[in-house]
Amino acid sequence: MTKNEKLNIASDLKRIAYWLAVGDMSKKELIKKLWRIPGYKIQKNKNPITALNNRKERLILAEEILLTSIRLQYN
Repeated sequence: MTKNEKLNIASDLKRIAYWLAVGDMSKKELIKKLWRIPGYKIQKNKNPITALNNRKERLILAEEILLTSIRLQYN
């Protein structure tokens, strides 16, 4: 994976983290589309769409996604 690809994935992950943190249901289909790309998997059992319904799960997943994006950005 090139540096540009990593930066693009990190940017997309930050967007997903923000949408999850605010609970933006209008971005649900875009989150599904981005989540299917192999580089986006955080944990095999975590699904951002099911997390949208539960505030606590949504915030935990958003934090985990944000930390992953920061790691990708600087590695």
